[in-house]
Amino acid sequence: MHSATFTQLLVCLSISVTVHGLNLTAGENQVSRKKFLSGQDDIVDPVVIVPGIFGSQLDANWNKSTAPHVYCYKSVPDWTTLWLCFQCMVPKVIDCWVDNMLLNFTNNSFRNRDGVQTRVNDFGGTEGVEKLDKNGYYPYMKSLVDGITAIPGYEKGVNLRAAPYDFRYGANSPTGQLFLQNLRALIEDTYSKNKGRRINIIAHSMGNLYMLQFFKSVSSSWKRKYIKRYIAISGVFGGSVKSIRALVSGEIESIPRVLVDANAVRAFQRSFQSIYWLLPRKELWGVKRTDSFYPRQKLHGVRLCGPS
Repeated sequence: MHSATFTQLLVCLSISVTVHGLNLTAGENQVSRKKFLSGQDDIVDPVVIVPGIFGSQLDANWNKSTAPHVYCYKSVPDWTTLWLCFQCMVPKVIDCWVDNMLLNFTNNSFRNRDGVQTRVNDFGGTEGVEKLDKNGYYPYMKSLVDGITAIPGYEKGVNLRAAPYDFRYGANSPTGQLFLQNLRALIEDTYSKNKGRRINIIAHSMGNLYMLQFFKSVSSSWKRKYIKRYIAISGVFGGSVKSIRALVSGEIESIPRVLVDANAVRAFQRSFQSIYWLLPRKELWGVKRTDSFYPRQKLHGVRLCGPS
């Protein structure tokens, strides 16, 4: 997800998507092409980025009646960073953080822990997806955003926007449904701000599952009016085997395990609705297929059987 190879792909994509967005062909459009490449033409197609799981900054405040330890704050009235918070991952303190990351499953619905409120950072801007932590130690979509804004005509918050979401939830949750409504409003607002130019959607990983549900929720005429193209990067339409690892042993890709307790990570990941949404689909993988993982040179077989 955050490897150098993926970063290089995003940089290449940031160039190709905008050039192709001009629909350049031979003949008279060569003039437009030369203007674009020389920076003389600033008319570009808007872009909306939909990140993957763990790809959105989350803030939280809380007022709880209980806490895991006496040194954990029961009440923090001001919005503070929930994801990604490196200082929250130190030994002992991590238990306080995990307690706020966990979801409860009650009345057939996933919800925040009692007393915990959460929100995404910079919906409609790009700050909430460029890097996972607010100090910039852990970049995510920054290469893509930098590559696109280097092209004349692109401006953050105007024709380059992002739709971060609470990645702990699935699309059928109240939180997920609210995000889909906000995504539609964001696309329509971007369309209006750019004089009716249709939108390029770039989605990564689980963001593509959200986009699939979103496209099902809008009419064909709406899609023809507002969407120019949809680009899926690492779309997990058949599920992801990494969700198995998350459930079995805890998984936050590219964060060294020396920095975070895998058991603590596993505890809150098992509470996420989205982890079960990402399980491999039996229609694609079958119910008897066995895949293997090789942690520390040892072989462990895992039978994959996702939800219907």
